[in-house]
Amino acid sequence: MARRDALKALDSPTVIRRRDVQLVLWGDDESGYVNDLFYVLSREMVLTTICMPPGGGFTSSDRYRPFYDTHECLYVLSGQYTLQNPVSGEVRVADQGQMVLMRELQWHYGYNFSDVELRLLETIAPPASQKALMHHPRPREVLGADRAALADWPRHRATAKAEMDVIDERGAVNVLVGARTPILLRVLASTPRVSLASIELAAGRSSDWLAWRNDATLYVEGGRLNVRAPEAELWEEIFADDCFFLPAGTRHQIGNLSGERCRVILSVAGNLAASLPVGASSA
Repeated sequence: MARRDALKALDSPTVIRRRDVQLVLWGDDESGYVNDLFYVLSREMVLTTICMPPGGGFTSSDRYRPFYDTHECLYVLSGQYTLQNPVSGEVRVADQGQMVLMRELQWHYGYNFSDVELRLLETIAPPASQKALMHHPRPREVLGADRAALADWPRHRATAKAEMDVIDERGAVNVLVGARTPILLRVLASTPRVSLASIELAAGRSSDWLAWRNDATLYVEGGRLNVRAPEAELWEEIFADDCFFLPAGTRHQIGNLSGERCRVILSVAGNLAASLPVGASSA
């Protein structure tokens, strides 16, 4: 088991195979424990897969405090994730294929109330520093309900707490990237600090040459993805649960040379509108 402070920060295009991913244990007896599969740590971002068994969950302790000055995208790969803001009482539930966006300075506790393992892809940008916020007091009273909303539901639906956004592809912004052979991005989040989008490539489909202006990752959710980064002399085929890290400005091309569709989660450490390559447009 690795410690986060002992992990090496990435600064060059890198293939991260699932079999090589470091396992980091977060938490203690008071907060509860979470298994983090630590894929990427760079100057601009963190990418992990959180694994939580049925009945699992976490809260906080003096040492382990889920409260960050950062933005997070929490994408449900499988299972169901329940989040609680213990200060406001807001509780949100996200199912497979949905993403929860959390902005800075929000407490959040997480639970798996389902009967299957939860697998959650977490993108954090910039990397969180708990030490910088250790002075901030833990919640004295833990709320499990938005009491104002319950006073007259559903009439108070419009004024209910909504600091944690749950988004799926029905609420995505569609973006075409590339001019010669465009690909479709289903953008679930794009904030000044972090962006997340899903990409589906049909068999035989490839992109134009791309280069994001911020650090980025390509996580293969299903199928096989080919990535070419000529300046780094990399031509790789990556599979489900593998990841490719792209430092800011890395010129690359993605493609699907298999006989079935490929699904990829793109995470970018910055606003997607500011990072889009030339030739992108909303669709």
